[in-house]
Amino acid sequence: MTPEPLLTAAQLAKWLGVSADTVLDWHEAGRVPSVRIPGSRAIRFDPGEIRAWLRNGRQRPQEPVSAPPREPSPEPAPGSWTSKRRGSAAPRQRD
Repeated sequence: MTPEPLLTAAQLAKWLGVSADTVLDWHEAGRVPSVRIPGSRAIRFDPGEIRAWLRNGRQRPQEPVSAPPREPSPEPAPGSWTSKRRGSAAPRQRD
């Protein structure tokens, strides 16, 4: 029996009815079984592992890693470019 070809994120997304970005987010969070192609940054998905993952209720394929809580961002300094709202600057003078 010939092994099934590995799926791209776009192919898996189409199969599951989600976006490719969602599939990649799941991969980065360790929520979906995936394969990294040696010697490249490419990620692929084994259809057999995906079917088993779906049968098991989409359980994480590995132990979840919890990230520490994020600190709130500091308020921008008065007068900095991030503190100005779009359209709040004075109109430019025409010559």
